[in-house]
Amino acid sequence: MPQQRPPAGRRPVQTPRRRPATTSHTRSAAAPSGAKKSAPPRRRKKSRRHIPRWLKLLIAIILLPPVCCVLVNLFILATTTGNMATPDELADADADCIVVLGAGIEPDGTPSPILAKRLDTAIALYENGASDEIIVSGGEDAAQSEVSAMRNYLLDADIPSMAITTDTHGIDTFASVKNLRTIYDVQTPILVSQRFHLYRAVFIAEQMDLDAIGCPASEENIHDNGLLLREFAARLKDFAQCKFGELPQETRSTVG
Repeated sequence: MPQQRPPAGRRPVQTPRRRPATTSHTRSAAAPSGAKKSAPPRRRKKSRRHIPRWLKLLIAIILLPPVCCVLVNLFILATTTGNMATPDELADADADCIVVLGAGIEPDGTPSPILAKRLDTAIALYENGASDEIIVSGGEDAAQSEVSAMRNYLLDADIPSMAITTDTHGIDTFASVKNLRTIYDVQTPILVSQRFHLYRAVFIAEQMDLDAIGCPASEENIHDNGLLLREFAARLKDFAQCKFGELPQETRSTVG
């Protein structure tokens, strides 16, 4: 078929050619060797919350006292656990004396259940030959009633009267242990109480250079949270007294 020619006086219409699309690879290849390459976009770091210094200090001030209180209690427990023994283990121990720490009496004048267990343990120690002397220690408030109740309990168990010594100046555990050294010139006492209380009593004795052994009156778990909390505070009080000096009598009697 013969090729048609455009009419005279008109130029032929040319179809525009499409340029190939340029990519980053082709641009970089086309770029001169001395040109700087553009840096890749930086990722934004997640912003961390900044805690003010004053807030950190406030948190430390709030947490420090309770942490120290717990550490003091753990220290007392850890350093005295090994100085405990049963009446059978203390047979023929030949200690200077058996010390029964007071624990209150009933309205009818008889020892409280806790105190009765301590007295029963003292009787077992005496019969096993652990010592030939028993000291019963009580506070000044109604001291004659408490100490007399303890003495009568021992007498009813056929403990000789000459083997019983009454300490009416034991206003608290610290005073009872201190009296052993300052009044009775005791060096090797056997302290009788419940285990939760013995940790503190033995610790005080050790701080006063006494060679003391604790004899638990009962291995039963104490479920009285109020009593355990009171003992927790009393350990702090007596730790302070052993390290920094005695507190006023009014303050000591409120804690125990």
